[in-house]
Amino acid sequence: MTDVDGLLADFRRRYPDALAVCAQMADRRGSEGVEWPEWCWLPMAGVVAYLADKGQPNGEIGKVAALTAWRLGRGVYELDADVSATSVIELWNLVGGAENRARAVLPGLDAWSRLPEWCCYVRWPDAARLPDTIVGEFHPRGVFVHLEYDMNTARPELRLVIDTDGTWDNLTPIPIYLDRPTMGSAVADVEANTRASARGARGANAHSLTGPSSVAAFPSLAAWQVLPLVLSLIDPAVEHIDPTAPGDRPRRAQRRPQGWRPAPATRLWSTTYTTRPKLTVVQ
Repeated sequence: MTDVDGLLADFRRRYPDALAVCAQMADRRGSEGVEWPEWCWLPMAGVVAYLADKGQPNGEIGKVAALTAWRLGRGVYELDADVSATSVIELWNLVGGAENRARAVLPGLDAWSRLPEWCCYVRWPDAARLPDTIVGEFHPRGVFVHLEYDMNTARPELRLVIDTDGTWDNLTPIPIYLDRPTMGSAVADVEANTRASARGARGANAHSLTGPSSVAAFPSLAAWQVLPLVLSLIDPAVEHIDPTAPGDRPRRAQRRPQGWRPAPATRLWSTTYTTRPKLTVVQ
């Protein structure tokens, strides 16, 4: 059993019917006036409704959304040493270190829509331990990655759920708006919308006119430190290979005649270069 399978077991104990209920909502796409883009399996509004019916806190939304979508494919992506070292070191060097992370240019929605599965889990490699990291002890186990379509604002989001220590309680969801050009502006928007929601605004859609405050420093840094690894999922220079079935490639789970079904087992994908990438992350 992999580390992430332990999280899955905990998730299933807490929310045994989450996939079944969310799958029913996913099947409503295109009917009854309910619509969302095809790159999103189920907007998190569906998870909000599911948890509200159970009386569960909002703090569970991001975690339940990620694990529910991840169950459909259960793909774990392991970066080989070359991918890990190149993606991390080159990305950091291009912007001049973590202190300049707000200037990192984010890929657009078209690029992120190439995620190989509805939700992927990228395992944190030891080679990604960075010598100039601000948070020296930041060494998570991995990160769940999926796309979100906000039904209230129609804004696309990259959703990261960082697996800090292999426990459910310490999973850390971080949203990143994909309609903003840089890491700094995306994080600032998250902060602005969080403040608006705290004031009682429903379906807040704030666009910050300033950069992120010091309050957002940790979410920004955490997202920045996993971003190089996450980018490997959509890098056209890599291939994701199952060493036990070299001809296979990951793909998004499809609805079967009997409905949406969870993957029977976790599948490990090795992420390796076919050619060396050319990164552009500073404007």
